[in-house]
Amino acid sequence: MKELRGSPDCLIGKGMVAEGSLSSEGVMRIEGRCSGRITCAATVVIVEGARVDAKIHAENVIVAGLVHGSITARKLVRLCPSARVRGDVKAGEFLMEAGARLWGRVDRYGIIAQGESN
Repeated sequence: MKELRGSPDCLIGKGMVAEGSLSSEGVMRIEGRCSGRITCAATVVIVEGARVDAKIHAENVIVAGLVHGSITARKLVRLCPSARVRGDVKAGEFLMEAGARLWGRVDRYGIIAQGESN
């Protein structure tokens, strides 16, 4: 994906710590540590070695690092092999690659969970 390469619109660099409410209209790449709430109109990329303790709301979320908190994506959540997520995930599409770890629940938009009714 192009979000994994090139220059992001917002960068939380390696060694940087960001706390509070973060928002971006463009691609957000996290290489350091974040806590609080993240809102992004585009894609959030959490690289291997990054740590996020936050609720994340975005168009797409790609995780290769560590996330403690819920993830909500209007389109896609992708967990790369190095991803470690503790929290619930809600997305239109969900992709979990071999090696990724998730401790939480996954809900997909438009899918009715077993036992639920309209």
